[in-house]
Amino acid sequence: MKFDAKQPPRAFRVGAEGEIELLDCGTVWLAPDEQVTFRTDNRAATAFDVTRKEFGYYAANSLNGTLPRQGLRAALCRNDAHSLLYMLFVEDGKEDQYRAYLDAEGMTHLGWMDELDPSTLPARAP
Repeated sequence: MKFDAKQPPRAFRVGAEGEIELLDCGTVWLAPDEQVTFRTDNRAATAFDVTRKEFGYYAANSLNGTLPRQGLRAALCRNDAHSLLYMLFVEDGKEDQYRAYLDAEGMTHLGWMDELDPSTLPARAP
């Protein structure tokens, strides 16, 4: 793994009205079968992993197993103005903040990934 920190972080504005300032703190390069874990300050158990594979990435833990056990739920959302889809990870107990964010950004909650029944989904990728 290689990490290049940006000092100072690059600041830029996003959001429906440009009201959110993000800080780009750096870049991580992973070789195949390397993993990084992201954690919050609120709870030691709230985390998700990103794993590099030869074909691309596992972008998170299992959406209906490990991720919920680690205090996060994956939500599929649509930005209504641009018809773009996003996967957001919502911390346990932060559902009100999540809904407020969707409302402020003109986004629609399409579903919780851990509520899908895996047995009803296609057995193989095309």
